[in-house]
Amino acid sequence: MAFTQQAIAEERDRLNFNHPGFDAPLIFRRPRIGDTMQIWNLLKNSVESLRPFTPWGQYINDWGIRQARRFVEDHMEAEPRNESFVFLIEDKIVGMGSIAPFHLSDWKYDVQVALWVGSPFQNMGIGARIVATLEWYVFEVWGFPRLYYFHELTNESSMQLPQKCKFEREDPFIISNHNYVDKDPVLWCIWVKYRDPSLPPGIFQGVPIEHFTKVRHKVKRNLLGIPIKGL
Repeated sequence: MAFTQQAIAEERDRLNFNHPGFDAPLIFRRPRIGDTMQIWNLLKNSVESLRPFTPWGQYINDWGIRQARRFVEDHMEAEPRNESFVFLIEDKIVGMGSIAPFHLSDWKYDVQVALWVGSPFQNMGIGARIVATLEWYVFEVWGFPRLYYFHELTNESSMQLPQKCKFEREDPFIISNHNYVDKDPVLWCIWVKYRDPSLPPGIFQGVPIEHFTKVRHKVKRNLLGIPIKGL
């Protein structure tokens, strides 16, 4: 199909779009082992905001380079429906986001979104755009019907994200310790967003389940650093 002048102009705008307050766009790509030092430093600078709400946040200050490298490797070794990305502005990693199987769902192919933004880059609208980017990946690339987001009830800053991104709140809250060490069970808020039925079929709707890994690697080769249009 031939590109119209409007489509070309929209693509040019997308490629030239800078994140507000910066002279460069927000980019996402797969994590690389060469990202270890950047991610480690960002984690150490963000430990106070990550410690209460992540199962690994309490250990960051005790990590050495080996543990930091393993953290990055764990996010590189993705399985189908369990993929991680780094988000960058001006070659600086500002946070990470991922999709993963949502095991609390009745349907085994539902996915959830998770993310963290480094403390120096918080309150800049980056978190909402990470969610919007992962939403695009889940709905338009894969074609999954539902996307879930969940957080601890006490994490008020995380509650703002699904509201801003127009997720719907589900009841009841789920009680779980979420694999935290030495932590009592807590209340979790569950949010969900549904795929627009007017979207064209995604990968999930176009290939058998057993082809997920093959297709995922094909998609992976195309995600070499994609500027994100303002959402």
